[in-house]
Amino acid sequence: MPENIQIPCRYCGTPIAAGQRFCANCGRSAEGETSRQTARSVDAEPTALPGGSSFEGRTPPPPPMGSFESNQPPAYRADTPIYQPQQNYRSDTPMQQAQIPSYAAAPPVKDSSRGVLRQVGCGLLATILIILALCGGVSYFAYTQLTRLASNTSTQTNKTNSTYTDGTAPAPKPVVTKLNTKPITYASVNMIITDVQQASNFTDDTNNTSGVLRIDLSEENTSSQGSYYSYGDAMLLTLPDNTSVHPLAAKSSLGPDASIKRTNWVDFAVPITVKPDQLVLKIGTTTESQIEIPLKADADLAKYQPVTTTPNKLVQYAGANWTITDATKQLSYNAKQVDKDSIFVVVKLKIDNTSQKDIYPFPGDTMRLRAGGTTNKPDSNTLSSSIASGQMNSRGECVFIMPANSTDFTFVLLPNELLNTTQEVTTTFQIK
Repeated sequence: MPENIQIPCRYCGTPIAAGQRFCANCGRSAEGETSRQTARSVDAEPTALPGGSSFEGRTPPPPPMGSFESNQPPAYRADTPIYQPQQNYRSDTPMQQAQIPSYAAAPPVKDSSRGVLRQVGCGLLATILIILALCGGVSYFAYTQLTRLASNTSTQTNKTNSTYTDGTAPAPKPVVTKLNTKPITYASVNMIITDVQQASNFTDDTNNTSGVLRIDLSEENTSSQGSYYSYGDAMLLTLPDNTSVHPLAAKSSLGPDASIKRTNWVDFAVPITVKPDQLVLKIGTTTESQIEIPLKADADLAKYQPVTTTPNKLVQYAGANWTITDATKQLSYNAKQVDKDSIFVVVKLKIDNTSQKDIYPFPGDTMRLRAGGTTNKPDSNTLSSSIASGQMNSRGECVFIMPANSTDFTFVLLPNELLNTTQEVTTTFQIK
């Protein structure tokens, strides 16, 4: 290739020979020109490549030497031609017309390290944010726990002082008096007063703040019927001045259901200066036979206990043998409290029908109980309505309501046409 290729000076346009370092006209450095890519003539024919191909539509090969610095072609050197054509270029084509193929500017090489760093940086930032959030959550939790602990400690400290922070005195602990009285029975419920507590008030009863006496009870319903009495009506507390107060509240306000065993408490408004042994608890309404219990551990409650005797008295009636196995005086029966000035008398019978026919006891028609000048028919009974011929050991009981002070009783079987009996049969027994 001829070495007289000239490139115009970028400053003044004067042609500069290849390898010339300074412009002969302006004196400026011509090396900067070597970095300009040579423009390809639009009219020039495509430069032929060996084998008949051309550069048209093809990417030229990389420059013969050096490397791209900042994506720019290397500077020209005097001993390095821009391009050396192959020997098969046409000799009749002047060099001036031959087009020097321009090297297409290489696309910028992406710096992959930046993407990696960016991803690492984003991941690191996210990790830092998560750690900060966790640390913040732990710190907040620790702060709230410490605050609560400090608050509880302060509250406990205040309660141990003589007054609360609001200036009020703390409620004193209840004064407990153990009693464990002997059991009494009211409306078929066995009751034991386990203890008595006294305090200015109780947290589960805010009806009074000047003094409360709490009676703790153990209760068991021995009947197959529910005892649905009201404690507000059935209990009364007599004070030392003989005045009486009704209950303020009760854990259970009604008597226990059938066969239920439980604990209960009943509160009364009583000054805390009054001692329990100065008080008397009355159980029963004004129309019932009442029970009076002094709030003392050694209270005598014998007169309220059931009393039983075993007469084992046998009589013959309507062709059968009738035996009074035992008889009991008691204040309640079948979840009912006896009326005032009265007593329940429960007569238990065994009937052996040795006759040739069935018998029908009909207690309301055939049986009576006498005491002094009082004769009463059964209030209730559990006898069988019929006893077959030859049936033995048929058992049941008849319940009579008699005067409270009765001790001597006469059991009467009346004449009855349906039983073919014309004579009255009697037997006596005592219950002291």
